[in-house]
Amino acid sequence: MTSDSLPAEPMPALVRAARVVLIVQVAASVLGLVVMGGVLAAAASAPSLFLLLFLLPAVVLVVMVWLVLRWSSRRSFVRWAAVAVEAVLGGGNLVSMLVAGRFVWASLPLSVLLPLGVAGALLTAPAARWFNR
Repeated sequence: MTSDSLPAEPMPALVRAARVVLIVQVAASVLGLVVMGGVLAAAASAPSLFLLLFLLPAVVLVVMVWLVLRWSSRRSFVRWAAVAVEAVLGGGNLVSMLVAGRFVWASLPLSVLLPLGVAGALLTAPAARWFNR
């Protein structure tokens, strides 16, 4: 019996939850880029500022969409890329809160909790087994 004819292993609940959160993040990013693009385009006084403020979130969005589309491939690099992207997003938001002096443990925003939760879920043993193809 070849590996191609083996029954598909069901996706673990944590991996499924991580994928759902990633899809929600993609939807929120699209909405944020649309709103931000409209506001910045209306201002349009500094095109270089527009590109700077719009380019990085657009690149992150493209990477997240790519991850969602490659998720079912179950490749190890997809898991590690998702861990890296989510850790940078959550960690970056946490660092910006610390630098701005707005950090309060009791009120961590979803922009910190969701990415770090996805990264944590993907670092579990069931996720490693499911993505090990």
